[in-house]
Amino acid sequence: MLVSRRLVLRHGDEADVGKHAAALGYTKRMDVAADEDAEIARTVIWHADTGPGLVYREDLATGLPFLVVTSADPVELRGAVELAETVLDTWRLAELLAGVDAGQRPRDLAEAILLLGLGAPSSHDPRFYSRVSRHLASADATVAEAALFAVRYQPWEEYVDLIAELAAGSGPAAASARELLEQLEDDGVDDDLRQAGE
Repeated sequence: MLVSRRLVLRHGDEADVGKHAAALGYTKRMDVAADEDAEIARTVIWHADTGPGLVYREDLATGLPFLVVTSADPVELRGAVELAETVLDTWRLAELLAGVDAGQRPRDLAEAILLLGLGAPSSHDPRFYSRVSRHLASADATVAEAALFAVRYQPWEEYVDLIAELAAGSGPAAASARELLEQLEDDGVDDDLRQAGE
């Protein structure tokens, strides 16, 4: 079973990830051009016959480039992630959290929340959850919508009740919350999410 970790690139791009992959002796295995009309993200995959793999993508919603490090071994994954963080200019978890905590205008806060969501760990992390959930109920539509979109990146089941509550209300993000519940139901992300959307 593959485990993975997503790292958001701060200033780097596909070429930087390609150099990193080449230095590791990885071979490019897939190269997919972006197609916004078909909602296909730019994707490039490198890996060797064994060991971790690297997946470069450009997020369709934000345009942010990110790297997914994959491995069948959690210990091996940790080492590959630490190496990628060192070689490539990626946002560290503490920086993503601090970005949301900083006092900001709504637009800046919304951007920080999207970045936080994109860089969130795959497993539930209460530090990320508390920050996203806090802003789901924001009176500012831009901030609330950003928090909802952050949930899409890592739809942990802990968000179910909050999203269902938003969907049942009349707040600025109610319509988007209902849409998100329907999408998660269609995607089959989680039984609880499906039930909440019914």
